[in-house]
Amino acid sequence: MMSEFESALRKLHAAGKKRFGDEWIQRLERRRAILEGAYATLYEQDRDPIAYESLSAQTTYVFAYAPARAEYTRQFLHRHKAAVGGPLFSSANIKVVSFGGGPASELVGLVRYLEEDADEIVENIEYTIYDKDGEWSEVASNIIDDLKTDIEIDAEYIETDVISRTKMNAIDLSGTDMVVFSYIMSELAKLGRNDRIAENFRSTLGNMKIGAKILFIDNCHPIFIKFFQSCKLVSGLNQRNDNDDRVECEFPDFKGTFETLSKALDWTPRTDLRCVSKLIVRTSA
Repeated sequence: MMSEFESALRKLHAAGKKRFGDEWIQRLERRRAILEGAYATLYEQDRDPIAYESLSAQTTYVFAYAPARAEYTRQFLHRHKAAVGGPLFSSANIKVVSFGGGPASELVGLVRYLEEDADEIVENIEYTIYDKDGEWSEVASNIIDDLKTDIEIDAEYIETDVISRTKMNAIDLSGTDMVVFSYIMSELAKLGRNDRIAENFRSTLGNMKIGAKILFIDNCHPIFIKFFQSCKLVSGLNQRNDNDDRVECEFPDFKGTFETLSKALDWTPRTDLRCVSKLIVRTSA
């Protein structure tokens, strides 16, 4: 999963060096501390949203978290498919929506899963990312453009705010085959007006068609699971599988920009995460 993000990381790193010169690595070190501190406060009520708009934040995230997010998506999809005893998609053309998709990590994992599973017949993916930080759009486009696959991908990045009733009501999931929530519920659970966020998700998810699925991946802390349950409290949404087995990310030795930043920061991408994944299916309206 490292190679899928190398080009985007190289561009981010080059932009940082050009803009900040010798201060760039120090900025990345500070951003690392900021992000790790922010993730450690996800349990605090009414905390501020995590900021990803800066060049240093995006570089740090793509280096340290994006490959693991993709690999977790790939492995959990395989596990859910095995549990339900058949392919997760029934058409060659599918529509997938990711809330909080940022740099398209989940799309990378989805594509690799589809390529590896002979039962899946998907040839085209219409992929939509709804994310609050519009600044991720260029990074996501770079990653998707460089993704080597025979599957046709039509991707769209839409900036939205899940606390906005107007923006969430404008989202139509009636033709969507899968909705992905990967490490977004833990970032939303303790924000102010999380009751409004849950209400907006219930309204939006209520438009899902029969047979459509939700892929949930996140920290397995009960706070975040409970919030997810409140967001999907919609008639006909039923859990088909729940898996919290350890995920092994067997990444190869670092090369290219990953190797450069690993040595400069004395840091490696985090792969050992305490997480859970759930597969939810719309079985009735």
